[in-house]
Amino acid sequence: MEYPIEKLMIRDGRIYELYNGKLSNPYMELSQVQVTKKLSMREREAHQCEFGFELSTAADPVWVSFFKEQLPGFSVEFQGARMLLTCLPADLEERYAKVKTEIGKTNARYEKARQELIARIAVKDEALKVAQNKREERTAALNSQFDKLQI
Repeated sequence: MEYPIEKLMIRDGRIYELYNGKLSNPYMELSQVQVTKKLSMREREAHQCEFGFELSTAADPVWVSFFKEQLPGFSVEFQGARMLLTCLPADLEERYAKVKTEIGKTNARYEKARQELIARIAVKDEALKVAQNKREERTAALNSQFDKLQI
């Protein structure tokens, strides 16, 4: 996955997007998604049912993309801190078991990717800091040279 690394910054251990040079939205927040409660069941077309579940936290968009890569073809939607699984009632137990397993795998993958991203942002920020220091030193040297110039 490609991240907007040039638009990301770390502050107090959290990743933020930058917008017009200012901190904006949190990005890839800590996220350990778990199913906490059954919410509802609704009959749909073609004998399918939509089963609603409450999650421990809202699923981050990056987390959702990782999850969907793991279960292509499964009808699972995330809406804030809710998950909707659509399937035939006869497939519910098997599908839910797979979903629950993939939630755990996605949590691990997401955390690993988040830590790697933090490291990449830190390297980028350090390189920007070094470049800024060099510019400041050059400007100071030029000002000094100009100040010493005899008229």
